[in-house]
Amino acid sequence: MAALLPGQSPPATVITPYDHRGWIYIAGSVSLCLLLISLALRLHIRIRVRPPFGHDDTVLIVSTVRDMPSHADIRAELDFIGTRR
Repeated sequence: MAALLPGQSPPATVITPYDHRGWIYIAGSVSLCLLLISLALRLHIRIRVRPPFGHDDTVLIVSTVRDMPSHADIRAELDFIGTRR
């Protein structure tokens, strides 16, 4: 790996043939972003455009709240998953 310039920090993970934690980190981050964007759009539509909340909105909010700890667990467990030893 090349030398880091002043003010730079090393990457969180490096993808190698034996270490795939970077792919897990990327997939988790993208899915979390899509989840939060869909929730924000849904809330915006229900608050500004079509006010009545339905059962589907409740399901989306509950599933978002239940899904957040799983993303935190995956990020905390990256030292143990995604590597071949």
